[in-house]
Amino acid sequence: MDDEFLKNVYKVAKYYYDDIFFEKYSRIYKLTTENICGYLNQINMKDKSILVPAASGDHLLNCILKGANNVDLFDINYYALFMAELKIAAVKSLSKEEFIRYFTNGRNALSSDIYAKIRLYLNGDALLFWDKVYSLFPNNNDLKKTNLFMKDNYYEDSLISVNDYLKDNNYNYLKERINIADNKKFINTNVIDLPNKLDKNYDIILLSNIQDYMKFTYHLDYLRSLEKYREFIKNDLMKYCNECIVGEYFYNNAAAPSLLSDASDETLYFDSINKLLSLTYDSTDDQVKIYKK
Repeated sequence: MDDEFLKNVYKVAKYYYDDIFFEKYSRIYKLTTENICGYLNQINMKDKSILVPAASGDHLLNCILKGANNVDLFDINYYALFMAELKIAAVKSLSKEEFIRYFTNGRNALSSDIYAKIRLYLNGDALLFWDKVYSLFPNNNDLKKTNLFMKDNYYEDSLISVNDYLKDNNYNYLKERINIADNKKFINTNVIDLPNKLDKNYDIILLSNIQDYMKFTYHLDYLRSLEKYREFIKNDLMKYCNECIVGEYFYNNAAAPSLLSDASDETLYFDSINKLLSLTYDSTDDQVKIYKK
């Protein structure tokens, strides 16, 4: 257990407080912070090759559910790969009810008893990582309180509302297709270097809300960094895309003034995740910007 990614687990879990700037070993999204099904239901993914952020693993699972025949991952945070691997193993090993109990915030969240079932379907670095985590924090209440995970408060209804793979009989269908994830490729990189790491084209590329963090990459104010990021998408990343790039996720109309479309892109609107999580303030639509080939 001398691997670099294992040496950093305790440091991130105990001392990592920065929720904004991401690096090679950073906090993990246990669950999506997007209404993923809100926009994926408006995009045809059947038999498509797709590139998504590793993030919480929920983009991967939803794309497989929607019929994608290949889903690869990228992320600057190496630990995000291990969350995706955990989710894949959980789908293989758990019932829908166990999955929900494990990943939401109830009494059995991150239960070591449930993890014992999941770990049978983990291997390689992912198994080493999660075994290390549970050796450091054998009590799931202690594990939940660490800084290893983002502090997003998801409960059963909200988790299901943004992830179609947990609706109705979709979970069983995902189980039938989950082996597609065994052939995934992971690229450990920031988005700006992504074109230099790609060796093939994808039909669709998802970029989540990465635009919100580009000011730290470009060292510019938000709107100027957004403008530069859009040029990067159109001029550099689009070379590796056959159909479209889902380039920007905006929460609750947060950046509506910057969403002007031109002939090469469009905006999709859907229920705000704030509304679906039953937060206490009014919310308008969330939206994504689509760049077409």
